[in-house]
Amino acid sequence: MRIASISVLVWGTACLAFNVLATLTQNFVFVALAALTFFSLVIAVPITLIVGLLVWRKSSPLWMLPSIVCMVFGLSPWIARSVGASFSDSQFNSHLSDYEKAVEDIKSQDIPTSTKFVEIDLNKIKCPRNVIAVEAARCADGAVVVEFLVSAGGRIHKGYLFKGCDNASERRYQLKHMVGRWYHFSD
Repeated sequence: MRIASISVLVWGTACLAFNVLATLTQNFVFVALAALTFFSLVIAVPITLIVGLLVWRKSSPLWMLPSIVCMVFGLSPWIARSVGASFSDSQFNSHLSDYEKAVEDIKSQDIPTSTKFVEIDLNKIKCPRNVIAVEAARCADGAVVVEFLVSAGGRIHKGYLFKGCDNASERRYQLKHMVGRWYHFSD
């Protein structure tokens, strides 16, 4: 039982770590390892429960511990999402002035007045280093709406949106208010 408990603890810790890294980086390797460790823990629950009932129950009052640890670490994907979101939000807040300077640079560029977003050349503005792409739209009153893409893993896109006005088209995003006119978006 001791070897099973230690193995489950190590495997569960790896599952949590891979889930946090997958959430932060959207790297396929971490996503695959997170899925592998998660499904291994799911498979380990009934195995440790059956072995616990048949063998460990006779020798230890803690015979359910490996199964319980598997189930607790099975919550890793949900825990990792909240940890990753908190980390990303703190990174955004620490670089908010850089984002605001980039918005000021974008305001001075020649962007047509339209609800359609245009791609902004990253070489023409100074953005925080985690920004992958920038798109902007100019509203009728001259204000801008700017999207800063910071993560693009497969079909999932995440980033930050500056809403200088309300009449530019908002695409496919779930918005979470951050501060002032800033929002976190994801699809």
